[in-house]
Amino acid sequence: DLDATNLRDAAGGSGGADPLVWIELCTDVEQLAAVWMRPLTDMEEAHLVLTWRALARMAGGPAAEPRGVYQSLMAKVSRRTLVLAPHISPAGLPEILGRLAALFHARLHRTVLEALHARAV
Repeated sequence: DLDATNLRDAAGGSGGADPLVWIELCTDVEQLAAVWMRPLTDMEEAHLVLTWRALARMAGGPAAEPRGVYQSLMAKVSRRTLVLAPHISPAGLPEILGRLAALFHARLHRTVLEALHARAV
């Protein structure tokens, strides 16, 4: 089970497990954000792919709360993605772009549904 000590170890690299493992095991955005406390230079393509998968999985649900943490992490991962974009493999880039498209589509869908609901009321 993920606990604060294990996540701090993974985030700080002080003998903790591989951050890739922790990213896959994260069940909420706060755990994922703790892993991303590592220096950004440590976060490479594989970390990005797994993180975008996790963010897409968590989007819109209770695992994405608190919302500010989710948005902050998404911004941090987006910046790192832009930095690494020229070096991301042909297999990794479509994976990342697919997750981004799914996130934006879900957000747009929710926004439209909320607007329709507000009009109906």
